Amino acid sequence: MPIIRNEELILLRAEIATQQSNFAAARADVNLIRTGYGLAAKIDTDLDSTTELIDELLKQRRYSLLFEGGHRWIDLRRYNKLDDSLKDLPTTHFVHQQYPIPSSEIDARQ
Repeated sequence: MPIIRNEELILLRAEIATQQSNFAAARADVNLIRTGYGLAAKIDTDLDSTTELIDELLKQRRYSLLFEGGHRWIDLRRYNKLDDSLKDLPTTHFVHQQYPIPSSEIDARQ
């Protein structure tokens, strides 16, 4: 049974607020998540661009939803930032833009 936590819903709400240029609401939601873990409220009024807030949201989602599924890949794909995930890996790694289809499935369809 899939379960969605309140933390994920708050981060989604912050993402929507960012896309609607409601930066104050987005900052408040991210700070709510951070302070819930005993961390300092990191986001201040300096982050007033969509790109900066999205980067911060992706970072918070990365650590908040760690080990809970494929959230990271989906988030990076949604913002066309899959190549950013390769920074710490050797250059031989490749990140798929979509789920790969096994060649046996492709052959069976022909």
